[in-house]
Amino acid sequence: MTYSSSPNKIARTNALVKFFILISYFIFSFLFNHPLYLIILFLNLIILSIIAKKFKESMRSLRYYFIMVFILIILYTLLNRQGNNIIVYYEKVPVLGSFIITWNALILSFITSFQLLIVIYSFILFNLLIDTDQLMQTLIKLRLPYIIVLLITLSLRFFPLLKGDLEIISDVQKARGFELEKGRFFQKIRRKMVLLLPLLTNSLERSIQVSEALETRAFNREKKRTFYSRIRFRFTDYLNVFIIFGLLAALVGLKIAGFGIFQILPELTIPTIQFYDIMFVMGILIVGISQILLLQMGGNQR
Repeated sequence: MTYSSSPNKIARTNALVKFFILISYFIFSFLFNHPLYLIILFLNLIILSIIAKKFKESMRSLRYYFIMVFILIILYTLLNRQGNNIIVYYEKVPVLGSFIITWNALILSFITSFQLLIVIYSFILFNLLIDTDQLMQTLIKLRLPYIIVLLITLSLRFFPLLKGDLEIISDVQKARGFELEKGRFFQKIRRKMVLLLPLLTNSLERSIQVSEALETRAFNREKKRTFYSRIRFRFTDYLNVFIIFGLLAALVGLKIAGFGIFQILPELTIPTIQFYDIMFVMGILIVGISQILLLQMGGNQR
């Protein structure tokens, strides 16, 4: 789930614009709880991944999160007792006292999981479409201190490296005849604990190498820094940023006006789809597609 060079234009366009687009979807996911609005927001991200030729990679990364979403739905439904639309009710249950499952909690868990899915998918595309070097320049453009930007970039870079180290260590242990996948669930966890020590050792060695590399390059001796390549803004990039903030203002206005919301607590109501809802979501879809087209027109930033 890391950036890789691609012949597609979107992977090589302005990183700051891609950053604003993906962060905006992160914000949009919490503005509405109407399923129609959430589906359109997620569809925009899917279209972005398809045109950027990152759909298969993003789906491979996303499949691991479906387990977490499934567990979230179960726990939220069982533990949340709010709502008047009861599905199951037992008055005397050991330890719990009473056992209640409501339609309100079930629907709310699905809505929350869908919002979380949009957030997760936004960050998956963030990792797939924005290089770490581009990310560093993007954060510097936002006037963040260089040391903080470097720490953020290194931390993001270390995650895929640790994942690669873990796979290598697992293959080495399997080649030596150590069974990692046999046994029950807790037995597998106990067997895989042997991977932590060499993984920790590798990570410490890599951190020492990074510190030595920074020291030999006289890191932070010069306050004015230079870069091999810089983020360049074209007219399409400025237009895209204007559309992003315009869409954000419009959706916040819709939120304040009460659109894109249906009542779940305390009394569940069936979400209705009015003509203006269809007009709004079609507008969101058209704006999302126009943002993608403007990204493609942005040109190569290398």
